[in-house]
Amino acid sequence: MIIVIHTSKTMRPAPEVSELGLGVPCLLDQAKELQSFLRALTVDEIQNMMRVSGALAETTHALTSSWTTQAVSQRAAIDSFLGDIYSGLQVGMWTAEDRQYADEKMRILSGLYGILRPLDGIFPYRFEMGYKIPRTSFGGAYAFWGDLIARTIPSNEIILNLSAVEYGKVLTKYIDRARIITPQEPVFVCETFGGLGLSVRLT
Repeated sequence: MIIVIHTSKTMRPAPEVSELGLGVPCLLDQAKELQSFLRALTVDEIQNMMRVSGALAETTHALTSSWTTQAVSQRAAIDSFLGDIYSGLQVGMWTAEDRQYADEKMRILSGLYGILRPLDGIFPYRFEMGYKIPRTSFGGAYAFWGDLIARTIPSNEIILNLSAVEYGKVLTKYIDRARIITPQEPVFVCETFGGLGLSVRLT
C-alpha cells in the first residue's frame, strides 16, 4: 500500500547546513522545466495567478528566482512543509526506521515537483496544483503533469489517498478507482500503518 498526502502552502526556509543522504525527486527534470516557466513570470502575473497580495507576490517572485537544485540548499520534503497534515504526523518524533518506512510507503503530491518521497531533497517554493500559468501553451499544472505522476505508482500497489481533491485528481483520473481507497467522514475505523502511528477514517 502507498499512502498519498499533499503539500502545504507554508514551508520552512532553505537550511543553512545541508542534510546528508537526501533523495532526488523522480520527476526533477519536469520540475526544472516547470520552474523555468514560473521564473519568467512578473510579480503582477504571480499575483493574478495565485490571487495573493502584492507583498506575498513579491516574496514568491523572489523565492522563485532563487530556486535551486543544489543539495546545500535543500531539506527533506517531509521536514519542509508546515500545516495540519504535517503537525499531525509528528515527524519530529519519528525514528530513523520510521523515516525509512515512510520513504518507502508514503508519497507527497506537489504542484512543482509532481510527486515526492518523504526523504527527497527540495527547495522552498509556492505553487499549487490548481494554478494556471500565464504565457504557456499547456495552461495549467494538470495539463503539464498529465499522467506522469500516476505512472510513478507501481501498478500492483493499492493507494490510500489522503490528499485533497485538488491534488488527488492527478491520480484518480488515470488510475483504476478499484486501486484507490479514499477515506470519507461519516463512518470510520482507525488503522495504523507501519511505525508512523497514522490513523485515518475508512468507510
